[in-house]
Amino acid sequence: MTSPPENLQSLKLYDNRIKLPRWVQRLQHLVKLNLRSTRLSGHDGDVEVLGRMPNLAILHLLEKSFQGEELHFQIGIFRSLTVLVLRNFGDIKLVKFDQGAMPKLEQLQVRNDWRVSAETGCSANEVAFSSLDFLPSIKEARLWLNIIPDEQLKEIPDEVFLKASNFEEHFRTQLANNPRNPILKVGELENED
Repeated sequence: MTSPPENLQSLKLYDNRIKLPRWVQRLQHLVKLNLRSTRLSGHDGDVEVLGRMPNLAILHLLEKSFQGEELHFQIGIFRSLTVLVLRNFGDIKLVKFDQGAMPKLEQLQVRNDWRVSAETGCSANEVAFSSLDFLPSIKEARLWLNIIPDEQLKEIPDEVFLKASNFEEHFRTQLANNPRNPILKVGELENED
């Protein structure tokens, strides 16, 4: 596609792009965006391009949508975002929010699938969250940790449950620092796609 429909409100990009198409920044009416397997770089300005979309309210960053070790939401971006869905982090080790980023974010949904095999152990990415206290409008966070054993595994090792518990506790502690006292729901996400 060389140019998008002018009044496009919802878009799904599901492919190995590595860089956002140039026309994406012209989507002034876009309200909902889903990214999956796009492998965008957080250092190439793609986060800023998305964050400057004036009407973007719902953003789904699904499997392999970004590459690198840090997903950094900087001050002044995503000013209209109310829902952020993060699903399976790939190589990302840190999700960081600057003060002033996402001033209208009301709901944060986080899903992390941890694959466990007898040969390789747990493939869980131990991602950390930083500065959830800087989200001034957050009302609710949803967290879903899904442990997926392979067929040959007879029993899930205790260390996997310990990692999952530590991940949940870290997230809970970060969220508890937010002065709005948002609700944390642990369980399945709604409207994943």
